[in-house]
Amino acid sequence: MKKKNPEIIVQQVINLSEHNLFSEIKKHWIPLAIIALISIMAYANTLKHDYALDDQMVIYDNKFVTAGTDSLVKIMTSDAFEGFFGERGNQLISGGRYRPLSFISFALEWEVFGRKPMISHIVNVMLYAILCMMIYLFLNWLFPPEQEFRTKFSFIFSLPFIATILYALHPIHTEVVANIKGRDEIFGFLFGMAALIAFYQLFKNKIQDYILVFVLFLCALLSKENAITFLAIFPLIAFLKNKKIFSSSFLKPFAAIGLATIVFLSLRAYSTKAGLTAHTEEILNNPFVRANGSEKWGTIFFSYLEYLKLLVFPWQLTHDYYYNQIPYRKLSNPMVLVALLGILGLMVVLIKNWKKKGEVVFSIAFFIITFSIVSNLFFTVGIIMNERFVFVSSLGFSVIMAWLLIRYLKNTSILALILLPILTFYSYKTFTRNLAWKDNYTLFSTDFYNSPNSAKVGTAFGGSLLEKATDILKLDSNLSKVFMDSSIKVLEHTINIYPENSQTWLLYGNAVYARTRDSERTFPIYKHCLSLRPNHFDALYNLGILNFNMNQLDSAEKYLSAALVANPAHKEVRESLGKIYAKTGRTQEALQLTRGQSSSLSDLALEVKEGGNYQEAINIAQQALAQNPNDAKANFIIGICYSRHMNRLQDGIPFLERAVSLDNKNGFYMEDLAVAYGMSGQVQKTIPLLEKVIQLRPNEPAGYQNLATTYKLLGDTKKASYYLELAKLKSQP
Repeated sequence: MKKKNPEIIVQQVINLSEHNLFSEIKKHWIPLAIIALISIMAYANTLKHDYALDDQMVIYDNKFVTAGTDSLVKIMTSDAFEGFFGERGNQLISGGRYRPLSFISFALEWEVFGRKPMISHIVNVMLYAILCMMIYLFLNWLFPPEQEFRTKFSFIFSLPFIATILYALHPIHTEVVANIKGRDEIFGFLFGMAALIAFYQLFKNKIQDYILVFVLFLCALLSKENAITFLAIFPLIAFLKNKKIFSSSFLKPFAAIGLATIVFLSLRAYSTKAGLTAHTEEILNNPFVRANGSEKWGTIFFSYLEYLKLLVFPWQLTHDYYYNQIPYRKLSNPMVLVALLGILGLMVVLIKNWKKKGEVVFSIAFFIITFSIVSNLFFTVGIIMNERFVFVSSLGFSVIMAWLLIRYLKNTSILALILLPILTFYSYKTFTRNLAWKDNYTLFSTDFYNSPNSAKVGTAFGGSLLEKATDILKLDSNLSKVFMDSSIKVLEHTINIYPENSQTWLLYGNAVYARTRDSERTFPIYKHCLSLRPNHFDALYNLGILNFNMNQLDSAEKYLSAALVANPAHKEVRESLGKIYAKTGRTQEALQLTRGQSSSLSDLALEVKEGGNYQEAINIAQQALAQNPNDAKANFIIGICYSRHMNRLQDGIPFLERAVSLDNKNGFYMEDLAVAYGMSGQVQKTIPLLEKVIQLRPNEPAGYQNLATTYKLLGDTKKASYYLELAKLKSQP
């Protein structure tokens, strides 16, 4: 029997002299240019999009981001959502979030450009194009073509190019690229890939090489925690390239990777005051809180089958897989068994091909390693699945797809014939899915139908419909009512999915009140919201305001006081509660609560006046004028107290005149000044004022009535009769 020759393991040590990155870029400029162009064109229709989804939390309503460069240190030392939620931010999101690099980029953009979503979208698309070019360079090094390209365009049928184009165009990436907040994912993968290139293709054992590897990997980790999985990718690549993992040539640069990880974890622990995960009983943050063991693991394995379906045929995409879009499946469920068989088959293929160290091993191992942190296997990530979770790991899918196509379609014409419709489908689906990310309303209205059983997107869509109704109320009241009715129906549907969601009940109460103005119908909705979450600030505040408007001051005070405890810094709560204090004679408490702000003082003075304490109202209004002499309301309050309630017309008229001059669109100020003129004998002066009142409020009878009285005093009975008839006409229902 003939002996086999012993297998020779070739040690590959890559250094800068052998693989100069810039020479590689120059050498491959044509495929790199094509990849960049395709990547940019695929997402060009997102450039005019507005902010959407979590962009509110991470950009335009984030106080750290909108402070620009003044808050860079704060961003580096705070939980990712503290800028939106305040100090309680690291308590609201399970395990905390620490991703300062993307927040710093948002802050810099805000500093230079202000609120310009187009700039942020351009940055996202350009970063994605750079990432795709990096992927090509890395794959071209990892799996170099067996022979040099015969022509300039022979690369088109190479594995690195096909895999990169499949990755660049895959529709499952739309959530990351089209949503500005997704920059954390792009940064994480981009810097992780850059660290790999620096580690294997540029490293020459100089101090600057250690620093470069350290900085790049630290940037990856500071972009998103998921980059920590690259700790296993470095040795995987060494294994594939026949480089000894326990040699000094690997361990020395890998020490820089380890140091970057220690620095990151230390910063994260200091900034978030939380571990990588934390337990919560809220099903929208812990999807398995109601599941038994069989249901939990069955649903997790079933989700892997869903990921595979989306990778192979990404037809119906959605940003929302929250409760109850994917119902629990037990381990005995047939589809779960299919998923388990698939996982077993994948492991068999991996083991069978392990010694070959080729594309199959890279694809499967890369996918498993990078997906592991979001797989729900080791800890719950807050949702059963999400398309952005496979942004990095889908590279493994793209490589295995390219390998299969090349291996089994050796004829380039047939390969092109198969590849073209796949890329056409990917391009079409990416382009059309991008449209959904235009703004919140478009996204929620689209995904409400793509995820009809999700309690979260149903709540978001119901709230978005209500916002739409409010925005168009003055332009088209009938269309506004249609949006309100739709909001109510959507929220009722969502309540049926998840009846314990306090936020859905809150929005439902808002929609019902906006549509009906029926406080009695709305009260029990808000109270039910409080039964689910007793310290719900918005429900407490809304109940307080409803009671205040109905002059139920005791109940209003009870709810507003509770709201103040829930949110002590809320300006509107302090002002509303201050009005109650003022109206019930507790002036000093009111002043203390509102902190003496000019606008608050004017409102307090008005409430004190309504309570019948006219001199006290004047005193408070004078304090407001001391802060702001151009406060029209404060001038009006002093004037009306003097002229109408204290019989001091001559003292009151100058203040009323000042109020009208400061706010010449306020018909109430003009009407009271006209009455004061009439009572003081200056009847002629009332006519232009009352004519302006009628112009401003043409459907209210009071202006016509007062003008009729004026003409009667002047002896013009014809005009008096004319305006009296108009007043009667306007009084009719």
